[in-house]
Amino acid sequence: MVFPNVSSRSEILRMVYVSSDSVTASDGRERDIKDRQDIKTAFAGQGFVYGPYFNEANEYIVCYSAPVYQNGSIAGVLCIEKDGYIFSSIIQGLQFVDSGEAYMINAEGTDIAVSRREHVEWVDSRYNAEKILEEKEDPVTRSIIELERNGLDGKSGRGTYCWEDGLCYLFYAPSPPPAGCC
Repeated sequence: MVFPNVSSRSEILRMVYVSSDSVTASDGRERDIKDRQDIKTAFAGQGFVYGPYFNEANEYIVCYSAPVYQNGSIAGVLCIEKDGYIFSSIIQGLQFVDSGEAYMINAEGTDIAVSRREHVEWVDSRYNAEKILEEKEDPVTRSIIELERNGLDGKSGRGTYCWEDGLCYLFYAPSPPPAGCC
């Protein structure tokens, strides 16, 4: 398989074609990803968005996978793997006045994007308030997780908590999954 040149698109890490008997990547990487959820779903005939997540090479990626048809049957799956930090770039401008922070969490409550580059460690460390709370009781973490849970439960709204001697406002809202997902 010959892939188009992706090196000029910095957010695209690689393209991968998966058939029933082989996996071919635009960067020459050799890795069997046939058991990944997005690949299985695409082989079942639906497009799927997977991630962002840290893969086994510790790359933070989001995958867009779709079936490839030949003569009316699914011949394989084309997967485009993009830089997962692109979500941080998308929300970078979301701030309250000249301060504040926007962040996105996934369905498990783990940070997947932050608006300020100086806090990217929240993503890198896979910050999850609920997991921290399981290890030790902390009133600030408890107030944050209670607000986050509202968004995870499908509610929209706002609340406040104290952090580093200041009052923080947290606005929350669920984000629907992409079409063909979940």
